[in-house]
This record gives sequence, C-alpha cells and structure tokens, in this order.
Amino acid sequence: MGSAIAMSDAVDPATFWPLASKHILYTGVPPSPFIITKTKGTRLYDSTGRPILDFTSGQMSSLIGHAHPEIAAVINHHAANLDHLLSNMLTQPVLDLAQALASLLPAPLTKSFFLSTGSESTEAAIRLAQTYTGRFEIVAFSASYHGLTAGAAAATYSTGRRAGIPSAPGHIAFPAPYALPVAVPLRRRTYDWRAELDYGWSLVDSSRSGRWRPFIFEPILSTGASSTCRRVLEIVRRDGLCAAAEARGRQLREGLLRLKDKYWCVGDVRGKGLLQGIEIISDAETKAPGSELGQAVSERAMDRGLSCNVVNLPGMGGVFRLAPPVTVTEDEIAEGLAILDEAFEYVLKQQKKP
Repeated sequence: MGSAIAMSDAVDPATFWPLASKHILYTGVPPSPFIITKTKGTRLYDSTGRPILDFTSGQMSSLIGHAHPEIAAVINHHAANLDHLLSNMLTQPVLDLAQALASLLPAPLTKSFFLSTGSESTEAAIRLAQTYTGRFEIVAFSASYHGLTAGAAAATYSTGRRAGIPSAPGHIAFPAPYALPVAVPLRRRTYDWRAELDYGWSLVDSSRSGRWRPFIFEPILSTGASSTCRRVLEIVRRDGLCAAAEARGRQLREGLLRLKDKYWCVGDVRGKGLLQGIEIISDAETKAPGSELGQAVSERAMDRGLSCNVVNLPGMGGVFRLAPPVTVTEDEIAEGLAILDEAFEYVLKQQKKP
C-alpha cells in the first residue's frame, strides 16, 4: 500500500476548479474531481498527498511507470543539449530509435514514421492506405474511437465522441460484433472468435501482453522523444519486463476471473497479459450494458485509491480497460484487485442489487 507524501506545491481546489472551468476546454470527457500533483512509479498523488494506484498507465503511455529516473535523465539531457529542430533535419537519436524498432520487426518492415499522437498515426495510416491502393473508402466499427483530428474523427463512430458532427464522404460504419462466431475463416483459418480477439489485443499492446511489438510513443521533446523511446526499449529488454508482464498479467487475469465468478455484473473478462478488459452488465439474463454501474464502481475504486478507466460513453456500454505499467509488482496487483473487489461489493449493496 502506498503511503501519503507531503506536497511542496499546495493547490487550493476552491480556486483551482473555477479557473479550470474558465480557461480549459475539455475533449468531451468530464475531468476527474481529483487534482493530481505528482506521479512516481505506479502511483499518482493528489493535492492532499493521497497515493492512487495507476491501473491505466496514464493514457496507456507510461509503459514502465511514471517518472522513471533513467527516462528523466534522458529528457533532462536533451532539454539542455538537443531539444527541437526543423522537421527535415535528422539526428542520431532518431536514427538509433528507427534501427532499434527495425530489429524487433519481421521483414520487410524496416522503416518507421515517427508522429506525436495516436490521432496523427490514424491520419497517417488512412493517407498511406489511400495513396497505396488508390481508393478512398474507409471502414470502421460502429462503436469505434480513433482520435480527435479530422480524419481520425471521421472514422470514429462512438456516439459519445461524435457530438452530432457527420462523417466525411467515403467513411463507412460496420456493426461492431458482440461475442458472435463469424461465418468466414479468419487469420488462422479457424472460427475461434475468442482466439482472434486475443490476437487483436496482442497487436494493440504486446509489451503489456508479454511480446514485442512496434508501438506509438508520445514525444516529450522533438529529438529527446527518440532517445526516450529507445531507452524505454532498452529498459524493457534489460529488465526482462516482457516476461514480467506475462507473469503479472496471469495474476491480474486470474483475479479478474474470480471477480467475474463472484459478481453477476461482471459479464466478461477479456484481454491478454497486463492489458485486460472487464465488461459490466446491468442484467444477468440479457447482458445489457451497465454503464451507470461501471461508472459507480470506477468512482468508488478511485475513492479507495485505484485509478481504472471505464468506457461509458453512449453506445459503448461500460467496459473497464485495465493496463498497469509493466513494472507493477505482485503486491500492487493484489492491492488493485482487492480495491476492485471492495468497490463491486459496495456499489451493489448501495444500489440494493444482489
């Protein structure tokens, strides 16, 4: 259990929130009521010094935890020596990162295209596909989310993310399947939809699921980000964090499956390694999505010291996306599971549901 720390920079909520409402535009998701003032390892700390176990790795970007000392040293070095350049200028750190990624990829994937965000990556993927094929239609699932920029948003069909804005021409929504065996052979020429779903999870984030994959990284500085990313790769390899992700992932999944057996509102547990999803339902018979129930569990868990993301936008149901840093310990996984257990029990009692 993390201990509280003293905050050197006091934050007064009475002045913070009115100023935030006055000056900050939000992306459609209401802000957390907790003001985070410090991060370290697998913990966040709010303005009172209270520790919060982070089971989302920030925006799923803090793969090896927050404020890692080796990463901080790399950032500080480049902030002082090589911070920002014109976009057509190359540096050794950029080349080093490209070579490191190429060493992890199967042939003929030997080149990388470095961008800043997931939205930009979606934009690039769409433009590359259109340029290569000469076609323009883009197909995306009906409950999907691909980013906030124009092209990425046009391929986003989550109603909670659209704000009533129509798609661009040539974008087609494909109904998102729900636990339905498909009628055509898939990648392994089988009809095993659950195996295919696990494979999809591994493509999303295989460092957490226990295997190497290319990944999107959020840069901190123009060229410093390349060195930062390469150091992350080195740390993952040196410290055996892929194997650790498999071990801790098994522990996490086994614990979540126990919660599924204990609480009827846990409709499904899916994922791989340290990237797991919990589907919350409101009816054990119909399996109707339980977005309100999921939100209540998420809020209770946060009150108890666990940050866990629940997707409860309209049309997306209530699904927790759990992705602790790969540096998470056995005790921390047990701590997070215990908080979730208490949160489910508390919410169901409060709502007088068995």
